Amino acid sequence: MNIDINNPEQVATALQMMSEQINQLQLSLSQQPTFQNHSKEPKVATPDKFNGNQRQLRNFISSANNVFRLQQSRFPTDRVKVYYIGTLLTGNALTWFRTLDEHNSVLFDDMNDFLDEFKSTFGDRDAKHNAQRKLSTLRQGSSSVRTYATTFLQVALDTGFNDEAKKAIFYAGLNEEVKDAIAWSDEAPDDLTRFIQFCIRADNRLFERRMERNKQRSTMNRPTTFRPVAQTSAPHQSTPMEIDSIRKFGPLTAEEKERRRKHGLCLYCGTPGHQSFNCPNKRKPSTQVRSMETQPEADSKNVQDQ
Repeated sequence: MNIDINNPEQVATALQMMSEQINQLQLSLSQQPTFQNHSKEPKVATPDKFNGNQRQLRNFISSANNVFRLQQSRFPTDRVKVYYIGTLLTGNALTWFRTLDEHNSVLFDDMNDFLDEFKSTFGDRDAKHNAQRKLSTLRQGSSSVRTYATTFLQVALDTGFNDEAKKAIFYAGLNEEVKDAIAWSDEAPDDLTRFIQFCIRADNRLFERRMERNKQRSTMNRPTTFRPVAQTSAPHQSTPMEIDSIRKFGPLTAEEKERRRKHGLCLYCGTPGHQSFNCPNKRKPSTQVRSMETQPEADSKNVQDQ
């Protein structure tokens, strides 16, 4: 378009046309699909291969979905996502995928339809019934309520039960002592999630109380250790009299008998102030001693004859 720059009208018309073209270009760019900068997307580990094992199906699908969510620029269409899953299949699962691909299956154009068929083929076809049966027989047992609740919620996902039914089944599987703790409380909530949290707190308190009782029993049953009393006075040499008082029932030599008579000492214990027939140090007098006590002179004669 030739424009006479000396003609103000032509210049104004040209500027108007350029402005409209710029606006149209900006509008066109804004309507184009935008993708995240690939360099800014997080790195994600490649999911493990899937060979058709029923137990690994849900984990495999979850891992693949994580890749799709975190690296959206790599998977702009459902068809790209389906073919990516195909690269992760082995064994029977790969054979199933190859068959669909060879027949140009329409499932490849819809990710949701593909996953439904994928689950139907390799998943548990009676998953709902099996989950309901497993949930009804699940019990807390020796585990904590927290562990029991984790397993319970995983199984409950496939049952189709509402929260009211799940709460009743969860309560039925609790241990009796936890049920007793709930029965004594007026704070048990109706909501399933809050009810499970309430049971976990009750179980934690019961566990703490058991630990406290065990600690008390351990302290009560601990044997008492007796310590000898420290000697406060210095040791001293024992005199013959002290030795004789300890050896009350030992036989006396002739020299010791004479010494005791000379000093007026008891022939039984070797201490002054009394005679053997009324010695206070005799613990359990025998019949012979009682007889000797009634005949002191004979006692003295017998002792001399020892």
